[in-house]
Amino acid sequence: MGRVPVPRNDARPWTTGLRDPAVRRQLPPRYRLYARWLLHGPRRRSGFVAGGSFLHRALARTDGALGRDTSARIAVAGSVLHCDLANPRVWVALDEVAGGTEHAAVLAALLEPGDAFLDVGANHGAYALVAGRHVGDAGRIVAVEPQPELAARLRASLAESVRAPAAVHQAACGAAPERATFFVPRWKPGSAGLHRAFSGRGEHASFTVDVVPLDALVDADELPERVVVKLDVEGNELAALRGAERLLERRRPAILLEVNPASARAAGGTAGAVIAHLRDRGYGSAAPFADPARRIPIAALDTASPGDYVLFHGPPGRPADAPA
Repeated sequence: MGRVPVPRNDARPWTTGLRDPAVRRQLPPRYRLYARWLLHGPRRRSGFVAGGSFLHRALARTDGALGRDTSARIAVAGSVLHCDLANPRVWVALDEVAGGTEHAAVLAALLEPGDAFLDVGANHGAYALVAGRHVGDAGRIVAVEPQPELAARLRASLAESVRAPAAVHQAACGAAPERATFFVPRWKPGSAGLHRAFSGRGEHASFTVDVVPLDALVDADELPERVVVKLDVEGNELAALRGAERLLERRRPAILLEVNPASARAAGGTAGAVIAHLRDRGYGSAAPFADPARRIPIAALDTASPGDYVLFHGPPGRPADAPA
């Protein structure tokens, strides 16, 4: 697939999508002002906007107290994002859909017309929306998201944005069918998951969710030849992979995976065990999100530190332009 450069820009976190005036005009006035603060407010050394989280919480609490509807339909970069502006992860999702993160470059490097993309732990579905631009009419999009409201909004987003057949499953993925408690941190909903020690700390909501093996949601034999999977399930990665044995065997997909020692530990395991599971199934190389064309042996991954990688089936020596 050749070397695909990662786009660089001077945008700070959470602001790339908001730099488009057409996007800002779609926001209610109070959130338009908040967007201006994200764009022009004072920066911390980390690059994040000073007071950004505090101001958003104040807005969300005020809207809740007054019973205001915070639903929004935002057209951005050729896609439509249905969202709740009171959800703090909306601003990250807008950035992702606008192509302001490394994830967009990774998807562009991996996906071609006619491919299938499985977004497991979809949240707002930013990955699925970006992937839809690459797989075209002949491709396929499958998203799995446990939170009912997000799953419903994602169905609406995909219906307006993606030409390929698209399905959204409101469930969590695991090794076997069961019912489990799902935890959603109020002010960090992107870290929602099945493991209380990671997702249920502090102020949070919880509900009961169906846990379903991915192989029960998707028939590997009905997918296109080339499949890419994004797996972001906050510590439940090993269980989700154990429930996708047929998919791994039949399609050998490229897998976008966050190595997160903290979430793996909360699930009672280790990030190294997740990598070992894939290595035992023939996955031999990985590429960091920062440079999706550079392959390194999977055995060389630093599983003690957080990082985002694409994992590829096959021996470590395969050239970067060889098919996955």
